[in-house]
Amino acid sequence: MKSPDYADIKIFYRIFPLDEPCWDYVRIENKRTVFVRRLQELNDPAKADLEPHFWEFNTDGVFYNTTQEQIYSAVTEDILEDLTKGYNATIAAYGQTGSGKSLTLTGLEFSSKDLGIAPRVAQDLFELKKKLPPLIKMAVQMSYVEFDEFGAIDLLLKYPNEMDHWHAREKMTKLKVRSKYEALKMLFLGEARKKFADSDGYMSHLCSSVLTFHVTTKNEEYSEPFIRSSRLHIIDMAGVDTVGNLASIFKTPYEIGRANVTKSNFTQLFLYLAEQHQNQVNIKERNNPLVYFLGEDLRARNMLRFIGHIKTLREDLPMTISMLRFGALLKGIPPERKKIEKKEDQAVKLKQLDLKLEQLQKERMLNSILMNQDLSVLNQDRVEHLQDTVQRYLANALNEIGVMNVAEVTMVFRMFKEFYHEAENRRMSSLMEKKEVTHANSSTGSLASAKIKRGSKGSMSKIKKPSKLKVKESIPEGILQSSMHSADHRHSSYSGKLENELSNTSMKDAIDKHTKLSKSQAGSSSPHMAKKKSRSLVNGKQSSIATLESLSMQQHLPDILPENEEAWLEYRRQSGYKSLQTEYHANELNIKEAYNSYLDAMKRLTAMKDNVEKKRQQMLESTLVKNFNCSTHVYPETANLLDATEAICKENLDNAEKELVDQQEMVLKAQSDLKIYLSNRKDLKAQINEGFESFSRAMYNIPMIPPSEMADVPEVQTAGGRTTSKLSVDAKESKSSTRIESKLSQYKHMLEKEKRRNASAVKKFKTAWKSYSKVR
Repeated sequence: MKSPDYADIKIFYRIFPLDEPCWDYVRIENKRTVFVRRLQELNDPAKADLEPHFWEFNTDGVFYNTTQEQIYSAVTEDILEDLTKGYNATIAAYGQTGSGKSLTLTGLEFSSKDLGIAPRVAQDLFELKKKLPPLIKMAVQMSYVEFDEFGAIDLLLKYPNEMDHWHAREKMTKLKVRSKYEALKMLFLGEARKKFADSDGYMSHLCSSVLTFHVTTKNEEYSEPFIRSSRLHIIDMAGVDTVGNLASIFKTPYEIGRANVTKSNFTQLFLYLAEQHQNQVNIKERNNPLVYFLGEDLRARNMLRFIGHIKTLREDLPMTISMLRFGALLKGIPPERKKIEKKEDQAVKLKQLDLKLEQLQKERMLNSILMNQDLSVLNQDRVEHLQDTVQRYLANALNEIGVMNVAEVTMVFRMFKEFYHEAENRRMSSLMEKKEVTHANSSTGSLASAKIKRGSKGSMSKIKKPSKLKVKESIPEGILQSSMHSADHRHSSYSGKLENELSNTSMKDAIDKHTKLSKSQAGSSSPHMAKKKSRSLVNGKQSSIATLESLSMQQHLPDILPENEEAWLEYRRQSGYKSLQTEYHANELNIKEAYNSYLDAMKRLTAMKDNVEKKRQQMLESTLVKNFNCSTHVYPETANLLDATEAICKENLDNAEKELVDQQEMVLKAQSDLKIYLSNRKDLKAQINEGFESFSRAMYNIPMIPPSEMADVPEVQTAGGRTTSKLSVDAKESKSSTRIESKLSQYKHMLEKEKRRNASAVKKFKTAWKSYSKVR
């Protein structure tokens, strides 16, 4: 079956009726096949008694004793509808002189039921115009040109109406007709201005003529800024014959020869078209004014309908065979894809731009409302309302906060920030109060202990006089407690060392100070005072030594701290780390599987989107075909077929959109699974870091952080049981993680963009305003 997108060439034949039909030389089968007796057998008397042989010619239809209406319906099938869509068409009648070509095409000399193709096209074209949709406007123009031996004649103009036949396409008159009556009037005027030869009471045309209907259609719905233009040529070719034949006895040899040359030029043109010799085609176009006038409209990309006229008598067999071979040559031209002629309509394009500009202005106005960032437009009542809403939201009294523009969003986040700072200040004040109370209690306990020690004389008598180190007073207990507190709660080894150094420095400064004081007082003259001072120095030294011993007992610091790498290697031998490493490795496999599933889901989603666009385009095309097809009232079968096609397209579109929604849900599920595994990876890394910190605190009394090149990803166990170095795996997994995160962000952005396309700014504005009204 031939595709509707390709043009077709159809050949018909009309047999001249006789009072006494003779079917000895010409036969018809199935109204499509013509058999003609071989001339070699007829010209050879020796073969007269043999079984006759016939040549076979296949056609698209053979008319014998057929009405004018039946011929018109068969020849112009689908032509007028395609004409309104922008496709060109040509209908030509050719044949022997006196075989009925003018009757087939015009028939103006007879009754209305015997009208030919041209007047019926004029009537049906305007009936079709009435049935077009209201937004589709169609205009019809007519031109009528005849080609004689001197040039071209414009049949729609009064005499003088001659023009150069090589420029007839540019100079011919195109008259706009508004009704079928005006079209018939132009047709009658053109027929009256043709050249005829009188032959036994009927008028025979001496020249070839071309009647053209120029049709332009424009869609005022502004869906496309184009004007479709098309042409329908109806060609009445001059009759061909042989000089001396009785049918053309009234014609001169020059007139017969000119008609035969025109038919030969057409034959050569179609021969080169069949063989696809474009250079020869261009040459043949310039050899004949009629062929040059038709130009591209004789190509296979346009609809071509040729009606040959033949006779069945013995003396007419040579011309009959010539007409049948001409038709067979036409059937050999390969079809081409149809071509629509359209030009840009500046008025429609300007209207489209105006509508688009108006739409952009509306969107800009809505965006200015939604994206307003000027806080000065917020009055005091609105600010108080937002503050109350934020407080209720933080108190779990509301599930969401309704805002109208970006300015209000900025104000809400500013309120969040103020509430946070206020809560943080209250927390810090509470901590400072607790710290002051703790410091006061510790100072009171230290003073009480000092008094008890000074009252114990027995113990003081047993202490000998110090030789070198003389301490007058001990380090305050609050300083030691603050040092221990900072050492226990900081996670950096470097910070812990620095804090210990600062504590030791303060202790040395205190000892040096007391030593200097003791030396300055060593030369006192009073023995009683010297004894009293010695007792106080002994007590101070004992208190300082006890304090230093208690500090060393609380910290248990090793003499040499290990490096982070050594501590990390020691931690990797623990059973807790191995279990975390196994769990991490299993989670990485899950991430890879979830990522591949996510990519597959996204690929299917993209394919389904393309499918939906394809189904939507098919739905649009079926709707346009139904709108353009205006003969549904005449042909109910066509209307039912178009309705069924549109229903099928709509059903396919609905199914495709449903599948797209399901696939979007699958993509979201795959994305959620991938996020869960990525979150598990983050948690596992945090557990490894916390485990190493606890291990270092337990082993070395100092919290340590894993080395930067080893802290992120633990080692991976290979299939052979050996443990690969973390440094060899870190680069691969880091690149994989970065690639996964990048793809995830990209697809998330695509999904968010798709969601934003389905919601308009007007809907957002209405929703925000409705929420605001409810709160008010």
